Amino acid sequence: MKKALYIIAVALFAVSCQMDFYRSDTMTSTMLKSDPSAAVYTTDGLYSMFKDVVLFEGSEYSNNTWVKHYFQMTEFRGDNLAQGRHSEDPFTEILNYTDDPTCYNLGYFWYISYKILFGANSNIEAIQEGASNEGDLLLGENYFLRAFVHFALANIYARPYYVEGRPSNAEQPCVVLRTSTDCSKTEKATVGQVYDQVEADCKKAYDLLKGKSRRGNKGFVGEEAPLALLSRLYLYKGDWDECINISAQLLGDDPASHLDTDLAGYFANAQTSKETIWCINRSINDYQYSQHAQLGSMYYSSNGVGGIGWCEIYCSEPLVDLLYRWPDEGRRKAYFSYAAPIEGQLMVSWPEKPDGTHDYRLNVMITSSKGDSGYTPNVTDNGDGTFTAKSGSSTYTIHTLVDHKDTKYYITGYETDAEDQDDITGGTRVFLRTAQDNAKGTRLTMPAYMVSKFTGQDGEELLSSNVFFRYGETILNVAEAYAHKNDPVNAIKYMNMTRSRAGLSGEALYTTTNLADSGYDNVLDAVIDERRLELFYEGFRQLDLYRNGKEVNRHYAGEHKWEIITLDDLDAKFPAYIPYAETASSGLTSNK
Repeated sequence: MKKALYIIAVALFAVSCQMDFYRSDTMTSTMLKSDPSAAVYTTDGLYSMFKDVVLFEGSEYSNNTWVKHYFQMTEFRGDNLAQGRHSEDPFTEILNYTDDPTCYNLGYFWYISYKILFGANSNIEAIQEGASNEGDLLLGENYFLRAFVHFALANIYARPYYVEGRPSNAEQPCVVLRTSTDCSKTEKATVGQVYDQVEADCKKAYDLLKGKSRRGNKGFVGEEAPLALLSRLYLYKGDWDECINISAQLLGDDPASHLDTDLAGYFANAQTSKETIWCINRSINDYQYSQHAQLGSMYYSSNGVGGIGWCEIYCSEPLVDLLYRWPDEGRRKAYFSYAAPIEGQLMVSWPEKPDGTHDYRLNVMITSSKGDSGYTPNVTDNGDGTFTAKSGSSTYTIHTLVDHKDTKYYITGYETDAEDQDDITGGTRVFLRTAQDNAKGTRLTMPAYMVSKFTGQDGEELLSSNVFFRYGETILNVAEAYAHKNDPVNAIKYMNMTRSRAGLSGEALYTTTNLADSGYDNVLDAVIDERRLELFYEGFRQLDLYRNGKEVNRHYAGEHKWEIITLDDLDAKFPAYIPYAETASSGLTSNK
C-alpha cells in the first residue's frame, strides 16, 4: 500500500538559500517568533517546494515537481494537446480522464500543497504584523502563497464555482482548508468556502504588500500578485464587475503598456520581464535539476524527437488551425515550430483508428519519400487550388475550402472512420502541412508540432521559470468579463491589446462588425479563442471551456479517446481523485 499522506502530520518543510532542509521539530512557530530572521529562510523554503524534487514515498524522483504537475494537470484535460504515443508517466491517465487514486502525480501534488500550506501557516502565526516593514512583506507573501495553493487545489480536485448555464457549484465539496497549524480536524470545505478564504487572504496579502518593494526578481511575490489572483478568482466565480474593477486597479490607465513586445524571448526572460507578475525562479542549480524532467521536455526538442527533450506531446490539429488562421500571427512565429521540417515539400495527413481495441486515432500520412538523390515529393501543388497526393498505387486529389478565415482541405470519394471528418463538401477532412523528415526521428504516426514556451532560459534548451500570473492573462480576464456582460465594444478593445502585441493589424483586429467574418456568432466565443491563442499550454484551456459551458471536442488524432466530453461528463470526470493515501488515512472521500 502507498505511504499515507497524513495531512494532520504534515511537517514544516523549510529550505534555506542553500536548499538545506529542516523538519518541523527543528523549526517551529515558537522558534520563528524568537528568531524573526528565520522567517526569510522558511518563506524561501516555500518557494523552493514549488520547484524542487522532494522525498515522496521513500524516494526522490526527478519527474516529481509541484510546478510540472500543476501545469500538466491543468492543461492536459483540454483540447490543446495531442500525445504522440503512450507513456509510462501517469499524465496519459490525466489526459484521458482515467486517473485513479494511486496516481503519483496527483499524490505528490496534494502532498506538497499541504506541506506548503502548513509552512505558510507557521510563518503567519509566527511573524508579528506591524513590527517591521520587512516582517509585513514576508507576512504578505505567506498570505498570498496560502491563497494561491488553496485555489490551485480547488481548480484540480473540485468542480469550478461557476459554469455558464448551470447551477452554481458553490455548495459542492472541495478540498481541506488549512488556515492554521492546528490540524486536529481533516474535513472538506465547500467550493464557496475555499473561494471566500482565497479572496480574504488575497486582500490581506495586498494590504501587507502594498507600497513595498519585492525582495528580488519576479520569482518573489509583490503587491501585484494578489490583485492578479483576485482577477482570476472573480472571473472563475462569475463576478464580472469585481473582475473588471480589480483588474483595472492592477492594469492602470494603459493596460497594453504592461505587455512584453519580445514574444519570442518572453518566457526565457520571465524572471525580469515587465509582463510577468509572478513566476517560479528556476535554475540549473535547483535540487535534482534535470533537463529531461522539465515541463518543456515533453513539448520541445531543437533536434526533434530523439534530441534533449522527449518531444512526445504536440499541438492538436484544432489549435494548429487557429494558429495558422492569420498569416502574421506572432504567437505562432514565437512559440510554434515543426520538428525536422522539409522546406518546400508538403505532406497530407488524416486521423484513422488503428487495428485493435484502442479508441484513439493515429495519422495516416502521405509525405515526401527519401532516396539516394534526396527527397521526392509525394504531394504536389497543382496551382488551381488542388493538390495531388500519391501513396503507393493510390493517387488522391486534395481540394481547398476557405471557411471564413480558415483554409481547410478535403478528399472526395474517400471515407475514414473518424467522426466529424466526413462533413466538408461531401469529402473527408485532411490536413495539408509542411512535410517532416521521419528519418530524423519525428513520430511516424503524428506530425510533431512543437511548442517552445518553456525553453531557453540562461541558454539552457529546456529551462524556464514557469509563469503563474502575467498581464496578458489579466487583460483577457477583463475581455471575458465584458463579453459576459454583453459589452462587445469593451471586450473587443481588450482582446485587440493582445492581438496587436502579437503583430496582428488591419482586418485581423476585431470590430463589432467583422467578428462574423471569422466565424463567430458572439463576442464570447471570440474571447475564448483569443485566450486559447494567448495562453495555450499555460494551464487555462480546460477551465475556460468548462466554465463557459463548452464541451471538450477531442475529434483529432492522438493518444486519447475520440470523443466529445459533454458538460455532464465533465461534472462527473473533472475533479481529480483525492489520493488514496489521504482518503485511507483521514477518511476523506473523493469528489468524483
